[in-house]
Amino acid sequence: MINYKNLRFIKNDLHCNAVRICGLDIDRLVKASEVALKRGLEVWLSPGDVEQESGKDTRLHRGRAAAAEKLRSEWPEQLVLSVGSEVTLFTKGIVPGNTFVERLRNPSLRETVKAGKHNKLLDAFLAKANEAVRQVFHGQVT
Repeated sequence: MINYKNLRFIKNDLHCNAVRICGLDIDRLVKASEVALKRGLEVWLSPGDVEQESGKDTRLHRGRAAAAEKLRSEWPEQLVLSVGSEVTLFTKGIVPGNTFVERLRNPSLRETVKAGKHNKLLDAFLAKANEAVRQVFHGQVT
């Protein structure tokens, strides 16, 4: 269940002008985003998965982007779509490890990232995800 009181608190008591809404269930994310947008908050919509795969089909990205585009068409200046969050760790295939925990605990993680060994794979993932999203979403993407 979505607690919409939190959005009111974020806007009125914390005096924030933006909120990041993240999770897996796109229908719930859209509902929460719509409430936040109606309250005048900018929304950074971040549908995602801690175990997404870098080489997977991009239909999931397009589906999420299509849902976001419906919101963006009504609130064009208030919605930003995130194609990934902490992609280096949350996405299989960019740094060594089969699960998020394995990737996080990998002794070579710091060296891999510091040396930029992951950049080529990360760039390829982001380019592919952005290309898929841009087919249906016409707003800001991060």
